[in-house]
Amino acid sequence: MNSGPMMMNETEQKILELRRRERTTELRDIILISSSWLSLPLFAVFGIADYFYAPHKLWLFLGIRTLVFPSCLLLNWAVKRTQSLRKLQMWGAFYVFVNAGIITALAFLAEGKGSAYYAGLNLCAISVGSFIPWSTLVLLVNMALIYLPFYALSLLSWHKPGHSLFIVNSFFMGATVLITLVVRHFNEKYRMAALRSRVALDEELERRARIIKEKSEEALSLAELAKQFSPQVVHAIRTGEMQISDSVKESEICVCFIDVCESTTAMRTVGIERYQNAMDLFLALAVPILFKYDITFDKMIGDAIMGFSNEPAKRMDYVARMGAACIEIRDTLDARVDDIMRFWGRPFQVRTGMASGTAKVGFQGQIVRSYTATGMVVNKANRLCAVASPGQIVFDNSSIEALAARGFQTSLVGTKELRGIGEHNVYELESFGVASNERWSEVSAQACRACGTILHLEENASGILILKCGNCDFVLA
Repeated sequence: MNSGPMMMNETEQKILELRRRERTTELRDIILISSSWLSLPLFAVFGIADYFYAPHKLWLFLGIRTLVFPSCLLLNWAVKRTQSLRKLQMWGAFYVFVNAGIITALAFLAEGKGSAYYAGLNLCAISVGSFIPWSTLVLLVNMALIYLPFYALSLLSWHKPGHSLFIVNSFFMGATVLITLVVRHFNEKYRMAALRSRVALDEELERRARIIKEKSEEALSLAELAKQFSPQVVHAIRTGEMQISDSVKESEICVCFIDVCESTTAMRTVGIERYQNAMDLFLALAVPILFKYDITFDKMIGDAIMGFSNEPAKRMDYVARMGAACIEIRDTLDARVDDIMRFWGRPFQVRTGMASGTAKVGFQGQIVRSYTATGMVVNKANRLCAVASPGQIVFDNSSIEALAARGFQTSLVGTKELRGIGEHNVYELESFGVASNERWSEVSAQACRACGTILHLEENASGILILKCGNCDFVLA
């Protein structure tokens, strides 16, 4: 809430800095042009006026006017060697004083304080005030340099005639100063308004460029996430439920490890190409089933799949969903055993370990960020997987109540030593059971007909499980 005035001040400072740079550039250019040889004919033209106004003093006046030439040379030399606004204004004021001094000298040599040559001072004032971008203080100083010498000499020669013309001329000089200041005020006002508009436009373009960059990066991130993570994670980010910058949080999850048995032996036997084909088919069958049950596919660790439920898609039955997914993966692999054996050269079997508990979940890592879970429950699931036999799905006390409540068929395997954890009672998850068979759909994992995202199981208002797309809310009839 306090950033508004600060931003406004920063913007105003930016505008003032731009105006200062403009002043510097414009003042330098004007001084260089007015003190160059291009301006010399203009000074010479006024010699014609001298011829008609004071023919008897023509050569004197021309001699006085030539004093502007050395001042032009000095000014041109000095201005080319500075970029300082303060110094440029100082040299500009010097040039104004020289020109005004010459005009004042000619006026008093001609007729004194009532001379018509005073109009030259008005011409200086208009040129100085209307076209040259002085700062306000320097402009007032220049006005004083133009008129004060004339008024000082007028007061010193007050005893001489010409009072009435001097008074009349003073009104014209005052009006000239007033008009010049008004013109300068509006010029400066419009220049500042133009600068504010320009800065506002630049800031808007920067803001839009920043938004485009953020959206592009977000789109690229989502594209990468769609390849690496489950659709529900991508959907949560797209809808704003989750931000990539979100801090890691503690959450209750259920973790599974599904490890391929005898993979090293198979790779040595069939070769790397057939081994990879078998693994690709394994992933193509297993991962969509995880997605169907709203289970996040975390990563491949060697030849094992790691997944976890209840993050980021919160589900009350997240343990049962994990159990159902593991059973369906096992049964699907058994049903497709002939297809996989073409590459694997032997029966393709997996062992699975499940564990429930608290873990740190979120985008972790500094160089490579990935959505993952860490903690003891992950280690326990890995160790349970290690003690499982081929084709077995094993779990410990952390999941028994949730699975039993859903009617899954389980049996006690016995006490097993889990490396680095200790002894635990280990159970086997055998099948859905009668009650859970009614509960869990046997429909294979399918893609959404609208957007191609894997459908996942979700309860409708009647408590019936349906297959629904988490991306576009398509429901499979």
